[in-house]
Amino acid sequence: MNYAQTLGTRQASVSASGVTIVSTSITTNGKPVQVIVTGDAENTVGGGWIILQLYRGSTAIGNKIHVEASSGSENVPYCLQVIDTPSAGTYTYALKTASTAATGAFNFGETDGPVISAVELGVVTS
Repeated sequence: MNYAQTLGTRQASVSASGVTIVSTSITTNGKPVQVIVTGDAENTVGGGWIILQLYRGSTAIGNKIHVEASSGSENVPYCLQVIDTPSAGTYTYALKTASTAATGAFNFGETDGPVISAVELGVVTS
C-alpha cells in the first residue's frame, strides 16, 4: 500500500487566509488518492470563524468547512476527506485556511496537532 502521513504540530494564533496548517507529500502511480485530515480548532475570541479546505499543491480540492464558536476557547473537531484523481507524480496535500473573520485567531491542536493522511487506492493482491 502506498501512503504518506504527517502527525502535525500545534499551530497557534492563525488569523490569515492561505496558511498551511498541516501537509504531507506522496509519489503516486496514477491511481486515485484518498486524503483525510482530522484535528481540532480552538478560537481565541467569541464570534470568530475560519474556513478550511484541502489543497493539492495550489489547487483547492473537495469541500470547504466552516469553523465557528460563540465564545473564546471552544474546541471544534473537524475532519475533511476527498478522493483525488491526479496523474502519476509527486504531490503535496495540505490543509489550508481559505478565509477568516476580521477578528480573532484560531489555534489548531490544543493538545496535539492535526493529522493528514494520503493513501493511493488500488487493487491489493497477495
